[in-house]
Amino acid sequence: MASFVTKCSFCGFVIALVIGLFGFLTGDMVLYGLTGPVPVLGEGGYDVKDLVAPSASGTKLQVLAWILGQWRGGRIIRRALLNSNHPETLRQLSLQVDKRIPSLDMPIRRLSRFAVEALLLKCKLGDDDFKAAQRYADEERAQLAENPTQYLSQLDSSEYPYHTIEDYHRLYVSGDRTPTHVIKRVLAAVAELNPTIKAIQDLLPESVILSMATASESRYAEGKPLSMLDGVPFAVKDEMKIKGLPNLLGTNPEALLPGKPKAEKESDPVVQALLDAGAILLGTTTMHEYGVSPLGYNSWYQGPLNAFNTSYFTGGSSSGSATAVAAGLVPFAIGFDGGGSIRIPSSWSGVVGLAPTFGRVNFETGSTPVFSTIHCGPIAATVADAAHVLRVIGNTKHEVPHIYDRLYGPDGRPAVHLHALTSPQESRKVTVGVFQDWVRHSGPEVYRAFERTLGALRWSVYNFTMPNMGGQALSHALTISAEFAKVLDYEIIPRLEPGSQIQLGIGRDITAVEKLAMDRLKGWSMEQWTAVFDKVDAIVMPTLPLTSIPITEDSKAHGISDSPLFVKMMRYIWPTNFLGFPSITVPVGYDAEGMPIGLLVMCPQWKDDECLALAEQVEKAAESTAQLTDAQRQSAGNYDLKTMNVMPLTGIPLKLAAYAMTGTNFIKRTIRSLVAKKTFKDIGVPALKTFADTLEGRMKWPFYRLSKQASPSDAVDQDPSKGEDLTGPGPRPYYSIEDYHHAFLQGALDPLDVAGVVYNQAKLLNKSFHFMAEFADWQSIQQAASASSQRYKCGKPLSKLDGLLFIIKEEMSVEHLMELVGTNPRDKRNPRIGKFATKNDPVIQALVDAGAIPCGTSVMHEYGISPVGYNVWYQGPLNVHDRTRYTGGSSSGSATGVALGLFTFAIGFDGGGSVRDPSAWSGVVGAIATFGAVKFENDETEIFTTLHCGPITTNANDAAIVLSVMANTKNQGKHFYDKVYQGMFGVPMPKINFAPPCHNTFTIGYDTAWVHDSDPEIEAMFYEVHDWIQQQPGMAVFDKVDAIVMPTLPLTSIPITEDSKAHGISDSPLFVKMMRYIWPTNFLGFPSITVPVGYDAQGMPIGLLVMCPQWKDDECLALAEQVEKAAVGERRRPSENWIDTLSEL
Repeated sequence: MASFVTKCSFCGFVIALVIGLFGFLTGDMVLYGLTGPVPVLGEGGYDVKDLVAPSASGTKLQVLAWILGQWRGGRIIRRALLNSNHPETLRQLSLQVDKRIPSLDMPIRRLSRFAVEALLLKCKLGDDDFKAAQRYADEERAQLAENPTQYLSQLDSSEYPYHTIEDYHRLYVSGDRTPTHVIKRVLAAVAELNPTIKAIQDLLPESVILSMATASESRYAEGKPLSMLDGVPFAVKDEMKIKGLPNLLGTNPEALLPGKPKAEKESDPVVQALLDAGAILLGTTTMHEYGVSPLGYNSWYQGPLNAFNTSYFTGGSSSGSATAVAAGLVPFAIGFDGGGSIRIPSSWSGVVGLAPTFGRVNFETGSTPVFSTIHCGPIAATVADAAHVLRVIGNTKHEVPHIYDRLYGPDGRPAVHLHALTSPQESRKVTVGVFQDWVRHSGPEVYRAFERTLGALRWSVYNFTMPNMGGQALSHALTISAEFAKVLDYEIIPRLEPGSQIQLGIGRDITAVEKLAMDRLKGWSMEQWTAVFDKVDAIVMPTLPLTSIPITEDSKAHGISDSPLFVKMMRYIWPTNFLGFPSITVPVGYDAEGMPIGLLVMCPQWKDDECLALAEQVEKAAESTAQLTDAQRQSAGNYDLKTMNVMPLTGIPLKLAAYAMTGTNFIKRTIRSLVAKKTFKDIGVPALKTFADTLEGRMKWPFYRLSKQASPSDAVDQDPSKGEDLTGPGPRPYYSIEDYHHAFLQGALDPLDVAGVVYNQAKLLNKSFHFMAEFADWQSIQQAASASSQRYKCGKPLSKLDGLLFIIKEEMSVEHLMELVGTNPRDKRNPRIGKFATKNDPVIQALVDAGAIPCGTSVMHEYGISPVGYNVWYQGPLNVHDRTRYTGGSSSGSATGVALGLFTFAIGFDGGGSVRDPSAWSGVVGAIATFGAVKFENDETEIFTTLHCGPITTNANDAAIVLSVMANTKNQGKHFYDKVYQGMFGVPMPKINFAPPCHNTFTIGYDTAWVHDSDPEIEAMFYEVHDWIQQQPGMAVFDKVDAIVMPTLPLTSIPITEDSKAHGISDSPLFVKMMRYIWPTNFLGFPSITVPVGYDAQGMPIGLLVMCPQWKDDECLALAEQVEKAAVGERRRPSENWIDTLSEL
């Protein structure tokens, strides 16, 4: 009995636990159960985040669909997925909405009386926008009744890739072609192309289509066409009823829903309006099943496929309509748009897509009374074509007043008209709104096309912000999911595609409380966006944040479910669907693979004519800039850099690996040999050897002999360290060498006082940033600074560097200091400890002879082998912009000292970016001269063919000043490099010419695919800062260009992990990635310089690299100065970690 009671108690506990778990996961989450800070309505910056949900295709998708779509217990998991995206925050936000703001379901907004626009358009006093719209419509109807021919397009049809509605009409009016002839050719094209692109789902009988063409031909023969659309072929998304065809909405044609008619008895009023205008209907276009996926692919029909590349998605869900237009089968087609379903496929297919004001087009489908998000509109070849179609479908006929007319008011909706398009005000100044954080949240190629097009338009830009955008976007996503679930409540779930099963299942679990909260938030959102529209004519943004993606084999078989991707695709289109604003996408460019990019124009409700007028301006501006060049295509095809296949290590694994591979015993040597062979094979060394064997000639030292015509000695040289000022006027974030030089000359500052401040501040800051390896003795600094003071008082400074303290990477001999090369300073076994240099390296001595004062040596990564620059022995250096991040290396301490504002320059070495990497990550300038021009002397001189010595400075002119001294050491003509050059070419090595180039215009080259292989913020900044770069696209070789430009690094600084702090890091894939753009300088000896040009979202610096041919250092510096000037508005100091040395005095 006790055992039975125990078992019953256990079963009861399990049942209670399951019920409790079910209730917790599926029930409403209490408001105080928020994780993290409670959101505040109307406050905060850009907060859009990726959706949290599983992605699946193939077999995994089928299993997931059964669990989430069919299994009764799947509700627990579905609700958990919903909860992981915190829909409770929407409830919390809705409770904060002002009680005077009404909730909003159907987003129909009435036009205001006595609107400013109506007065500007010279309406009679007492008119309102509603009456003005009616008058414009009446006037247009009267004009068209007299003559239906009205051409709107401003494009050159001979140059445009598509035949437009106006082209068809022009041919018919002229008699060059007849509708019957054209339609027969169209049907032949459908038969030829549709088996591949799968755009057309069902065709009307050919006899029916040709009878429409014959009737149109008769009307043109009589000179009485019904409209501009008369005789023009079109197709309609399978979401709309067509008399004589099935209305499947993308479902399986082999498994019809019971009771579904095989053919519709009547056509939708929208279709009928087009037929009444004389347009010739071909049939229905393929769509994604029920339109629930923005990718648009339907596994039942194995399509549609993108007309630009049939291995890519078209976008959806009006995918077939967009493909039919993009393939040239029809000049326009009809689509529906509840979450971008017109605009997404239009953008990815390189055509125009218009989602008119909500309620503008009175379609009649099963979704009409339920959906608050769906718009019906045209997909067309041009903006003008979209306008012609809107004029027709906005005037449908109904037996009883339509629901949208009833919602607007007793007089029905405002009449459709094209006044802004047909009667443009030439002198009107257009102001558009841009939410910068929003538009930047896109791929680099997309953002670049957006910026380029916006720059080509003469529009004023009003930068606005929108709080709680993440909550608004989530509200739209959940709203449309719930509406889909409601409309399809009758559906038999197992007969659907797996992805559809999941989407509909999740929609059914959105609660009534959440829907009410979203309607409450929608009312508030309408007020916020309307307030922005009070200040602007339109809001512009990219249509999508990414270009089309390839269709995987798994997706072809069973489709795909990827809610995070779907929501990402709706990043810019949701305000139109959530709030009812009209918007239109216009093609403005192509990515590196040739896939189209769109720009979206969104206007206030009922301003569809203005939306079209502005879109036509975009279309015209983009006409000459949208084409992908042959050079860009070639660049994408040739690019072959890949990530290195080596396991990254840190912490204890790194320590164990180091122990196992270092040493001389047999086991360690064997391990080391096996790892090396495997690594070399993985990274392609055998293939490289095979390739090398096919080449003729060998080169160890990267020296090049100059021709007489190219010799730098032909120009008149100058010494920038002693000549006139190089630094032009304008704001600079740091004090320059010339700033100090003038202050010393004028007596405003004394070198000794400055030296004292710099020395003391360096010692203080070193405790926080760990950038100094060893300080010089203060007495020696004081003595040198005093001597400099005397020289300035006598008016005889040695150079502009006189009296300035600088630091030197711990890889170079500095008198009285140790050269530890980053090794452990506390390890008594270290043979370098206690060995002090007896003299300066010739480069350091040249700087000392110019009056500069060594302050000490800077920390570097041990032996300089890591580009992240962190040294575990010193626990630094740390990045001045964020001390939790790497500085970059290995001249990391030198870059930190300059970025802190302590030193105007520092010296570093660069064998794989070690000057330029830390300079870029620290937001300063790093320059290295032509290989061999700076003649340092250390243990690596006669070994390394990749090592350059160069300055890290605050600006390009300072780099020129310092390099002019470094390149004139006393060992000229006798150095190892001189001997090698003489032996190779039989002539002395040239010297760098520092004379300003005799020309100010440069031709520059860049490899688009190479630049593209970087983080999105890096690529976007590369193209954003220098418009002058974009004027010279193409393949870059030095016999065609003056310089090659690229990002300095493909990524911005990364955080230092706790494991890395303790034991360092070994991450060859990362290290090689960091050298992606800098290696040609080290491998081939070219001069290059990095200049800061911007910052990422975390405020970490971004650099741009300029590289010139050997011995063209003067041009490299001159170009860098141009970059610097172009980016000066972007440059800033590290706010909390910067020392204003002059203010200290």
